[in-house]
Amino acid sequence: MVVAGQITLQIRAAAGAIAIRIVRPGTVYDVQYSAGTGKATVKENIAGFMGLLNRVHHIGGLWHDYALTNAWAIFVALVSAGLVVISATGLYLWFKLRPERRVGAVLLSASLLVSLTLMVLLRAG
Repeated sequence: MVVAGQITLQIRAAAGAIAIRIVRPGTVYDVQYSAGTGKATVKENIAGFMGLLNRVHHIGGLWHDYALTNAWAIFVALVSAGLVVISATGLYLWFKLRPERRVGAVLLSASLLVSLTLMVLLRAG
């Protein structure tokens, strides 16, 4: 695999044929070259909006070839950390309120039970 700026090239060679994949954000080009016929075919795959969403939500890690992908990954990490902090501080403040503690404990337990049940059902199906 060769990375040059914003383009990633993947080259495969077989008996009399060469396959090149050029990956750019939002677009993938598959080039097939046959030495026997001397012809090359190019297949362009434009991701579109749904493909973009799919790729954005299946990115793993924080450091990639593209600056915008890195920015998105850092943004998601910061928002996730913020949600954890706001949840933890909310629980802390809730424990400080004595009259609502029992009602809150019941609601928290019920929501955790529903969440765990849904996770088990989604994994089992």
